[in-house]
Amino acid sequence: MISLHLRVLGACNLACEFCSYPVRETPWDLKRSMREVRASPARYVQISGGEPLSAPPLGLLALLKWLRKEGKTVELQTNGSLVPGYPAEHLKSIVALSHLVNINFSAHTPALDKAVTLTPGAFKLRELAVDRLLSLG
Repeated sequence: MISLHLRVLGACNLACEFCSYPVRETPWDLKRSMREVRASPARYVQISGGEPLSAPPLGLLALLKWLRKEGKTVELQTNGSLVPGYPAEHLKSIVALSHLVNINFSAHTPALDKAVTLTPGAFKLRELAVDRLLSLG
């Protein structure tokens, strides 16, 4: 299956040592993302960033709605650290419009996670994110 890795945002709230994504200097543009999707034959779209939940919520929701209307299977890839504090009304819609929410756990223990992300507490935020997403179904 062909998939499209759609990077909507270059910014990220973490500074993971292993990240291979270069910072995008230009701001995210919904129309540019739509052009990228239209130019690809992929039916499966992975939305990532940097951190896609750093994007304006209404813009991200507009993209997700459009992707579903276009018949795409949508995977939202996130580091999860913003999920615990994300506005509930937007998060519920994002979850409903995504076929899959993929939370990237950088390591299997808090200590190792801190070593590779350089972000104290990120592991705990990911755990909280999983709990919150599960509570939304």
